Amino acid sequence: MNIGILGCDDVPERFRPLAGTYREMFESLLRPHLPGAQFTWFDALEGELPGSVDACDAYLCTGSRYSVYEDRGWIEGLKAHIRALHAARKPFVGICFGHQALAQALGGEVAKSDRGWGVGIHEMRVTASEPWMSPAQEDVKLQYMHADQVERIRSCWRAPRTAPSRCSA
Repeated sequence: MNIGILGCDDVPERFRPLAGTYREMFESLLRPHLPGAQFTWFDALEGELPGSVDACDAYLCTGSRYSVYEDRGWIEGLKAHIRALHAARKPFVGICFGHQALAQALGGEVAKSDRGWGVGIHEMRVTASEPWMSPAQEDVKLQYMHADQVERIRSCWRAPRTAPSRCSA
C-alpha cells in the first residue's frame, strides 16, 4: 500500500529537533499500524501534487498555517485534486487544514471562527462505529488548535461503489 501525504506546510526549523517534520511525524504515527506501507510525500504547498489519482492507494492531507479560503494558486490546485480523488473514490484523510480543504473542495463552507482561536482537547462522541475502529470506543478526545472552522458541509450520500453520488448543498 502506498499512502500519499499531501504536505500543506511544515514544522518551523527551530522546532524540528523536538518534533521532526510533518512527513516524519505522519510516517512514524502510521507505520506501526500499516506495516509494509510506503509513504510518498507531495509538497502541495509548493504546488507538487500527484500526476494521477492512482499514484497512491490512499491520501492524507496535512495541516497548514494558511486558510483554505485564501486566494493562493496551490490551494486551488489542492482542492481540484481533492475533487478528483473524491470522484475516483480514493480514501482520503484530512487533518485540520486538510479537513477544511476537503469540506470546501466538495462545496462546504469554511470561515474564521467568531470566537477566535480554539486550543485544547475536545471530547467527541462516536456516533457510528466502523470495522477499522479497534478497539471500539464511545468517546474520543482530540487535540485541536485552529482559528478556522467548517461551518457548513455539503450533504452527500453514497451507495455502493457502482451507484452514483447523491449530493446536495
